[in-house]
Parts: sequence; C-alpha cells; structure tokens
Amino acid sequence: MPAPFAMRDITSWPKRSVPNQCDALGGWLRGLEICAGTVELDFSPQHAKILARPDLADYFANELKTLPPALAQEQLFEKIRAGINQLQPMLNKASDTLTRGDVTAIRRRARELDDAIRQSE
Repeated sequence: MPAPFAMRDITSWPKRSVPNQCDALGGWLRGLEICAGTVELDFSPQHAKILARPDLADYFANELKTLPPALAQEQLFEKIRAGINQLQPMLNKASDTLTRGDVTAIRRRARELDDAIRQSE
C-alpha cells in the first residue's frame, strides 16, 4: 500500500534547518497524541490501525541523528530521542495487535514529548 500523500511529501523534503525539523516533529507528535486520544475514546482494533505507522517514527528517529553533536547532546533532544525509541516498538506492532493499553501509552508519550518541545520554545 503506498504511503499517504503527507508521508511522501515529508520524506522527500531536502534536509531542513533544526527549527523546521522541530516544527515537523512537534506537529507529528501532536497529531499522534490527538489520533491516539480519539482511538482511546472509542477503542477497536480497526480504529487502532491508524496508529500503526512505524515509518513516521523511524523517519524522525533518523532525522534526530542528523543534528549537530552539540545540539544532539542537549537534554531536550536526548529526551525526544529516548521517547521516540520507546514509541517505536508500539508503532511497529502489527496494526491488529495494538491494545487499548498501547494506545494509552502512545498518547501519553506523544503528549510528554510534544509538551517538552513546546516548553523549550
């Protein structure tokens, strides 16, 4: 199945500046939080399928590896990197095996990371 239009767009972007990378990452995390919250309210395996997008977590994990070393070692980026590493196994699950607990954990982790980004501005 081809990736949705937005995913094709984001992965074809040229390397961006760090602020733009943070904007894109924050947007993805906020969207993930909202989607997970919606799925959590009316949980079903069918609804949870929308969250099974490991390609997005992998994309942002790889983008974080491109940060300049001094920036990559800052507490915010270490927290984001660790948080995405925690999200990846859940987002890598087969879409029909995501549980309500997984969805709750995805929502909470996405919110924590998004909050950390917004508080750093």
